[in-house]
Amino acid sequence: MSNIDIQKVGNDFIVINDKLSGIVTITTEDLAEQNLSNNFIYKVCPDGEILNVGNENKADEKLKKKAVKSSKEILRDKLIADGFEKIPENLSKLELTKILEFSENKIVKNNKYSKMFPFSVEKTENYDLKVILLMYNGSNNETDINKFPLKIKDANGNVLIADLVDINKTISVSKIGICEILIEKARLSEQLPDLTTWTITFEMA
Repeated sequence: MSNIDIQKVGNDFIVINDKLSGIVTITTEDLAEQNLSNNFIYKVCPDGEILNVGNENKADEKLKKKAVKSSKEILRDKLIADGFEKIPENLSKLELTKILEFSENKIVKNNKYSKMFPFSVEKTENYDLKVILLMYNGSNNETDINKFPLKIKDANGNVLIADLVDINKTISVSKIGICEILIEKARLSEQLPDLTTWTITFEMA
């Protein structure tokens, strides 16, 4: 029978305010990092796991591997994996969730066609309009979008705006860009539009 390398372990205590607070298990990897004073450096991960290591660099490396991402960070990672780029920091978790669902269900990717998708129209606290458009760039070149024709109707069929709006967005090849547009209330034909439903078309008349 061949020799089997059995991993060696040891025990050590965490001392807080001169009192023993708990026991941690030290593996072979940690024992190799033990310093001459027979002490370890302990750090607590965001998920509560205790890491015991022999030096600060090792602690930072382990903490990085163990770092717990927030649900918003996880959503951003999923959006990037789905083909999005340059995700605005100000978007809420709910907005990110809905954008991901919209992309998975309605945006056809990996083709040679570019398309703009209306996503949301909402009133701000100042009664301006916040509009989010999603654009997939299926061309072979990076696409710059500056001014873009936009016509918005509310639930009553009122045309709120039919004009060029500033987007100022660059979208890479085979990527989806999130285009946020703020339309000031002074540009709107209705100051209190009904946005229970809305329609966006890309025209000026």
